[in-house]
Amino acid sequence: PAEAEPGAIHNPLRTLRAVARKEDFVVVKVDIDNGPIEEQLVAQIASDPELRELVDEFYYEHHVDMNPLAARAWKSSIAHSSETIVDSYALFQGLRFHGIRAHSWV
Repeated sequence: PAEAEPGAIHNPLRTLRAVARKEDFVVVKVDIDNGPIEEQLVAQIASDPELRELVDEFYYEHHVDMNPLAARAWKSSIAHSSETIVDSYALFQGLRFHGIRAHSWV
């Protein structure tokens, strides 16, 4: 199982930091179907200059509270999220501002 705690053995960003170099082309897809952990991992990328420098392409299904997806597909995923589609746009805009080609399928 994935862990969100920075530096944790099962935090995928710890592994990324250990093996990737700036000159590598790095694609990150966050889709582990655990909204709270996904949000923490994405927040780490967004707030950490070293991680932002490593990531070139980013894919994320941001589970936000919006209909009709909230009512049908994401019931369990958004139970702990208060984020909206507006928050999602702000997140992706921020990542793009830092040079990460960020893509969503919200």
